[in-house]
Amino acid sequence: MAQRLLLDMPPEISRAEQLFPLCVVWTILPLVSCLCPCIGHVGIGAWGGRVFDFAGNFFVSEGHFAFGEPLKYWRLDPRRIHVARPHATSSCSSGDSASGDDAAATYDAALAASAVHFRTKRHHMLTQNCHSHVADTLNRLAYDGRTNWNMVRVWWELTLRSRYVSWGPVARVYVPFLVWGSIVVGLAVLLRHAAR
Repeated sequence: MAQRLLLDMPPEISRAEQLFPLCVVWTILPLVSCLCPCIGHVGIGAWGGRVFDFAGNFFVSEGHFAFGEPLKYWRLDPRRIHVARPHATSSCSSGDSASGDDAAATYDAALAASAVHFRTKRHHMLTQNCHSHVADTLNRLAYDGRTNWNMVRVWWELTLRSRYVSWGPVARVYVPFLVWGSIVVGLAVLLRHAAR
């Protein structure tokens, strides 16, 4: 069972100060994102906007996104945040609401608990990574009434719901992919033509 939080709206996003309150944020992974633009590094913003991300073995970065500035973000809906109780299920009842006074502290406490937990974990690119850290935080918040978030679900929701911070990052993500793709196609055509 989960308890729904009635949240006041968090502060506004400040790209200049790199503050992304209640946001799941994404940036490119060097080389990896050039080959597959849908793969990148994620983190999650605290109530005040400071980004937390699982950046390596036993390390959760706070306020310094590991691979550069966030290029896109998915703003979480405060109405979908709940507080998971010890035996939470994947659905949330509309039971008692917490007061808005402690909403920021409750949200940040869930984020901090996830950070503490991941500071005891090894980073594995495919099985326990930055997406797992965000999923753990969303589970602690019973976001969208769910406590079964995983890295694939985080990736999917981020892919569907995110927005680029501006048009410039769109080019940073897709131009390297198009250049590499053009080189590969060009070489394939040349090699095929040379083989004739």
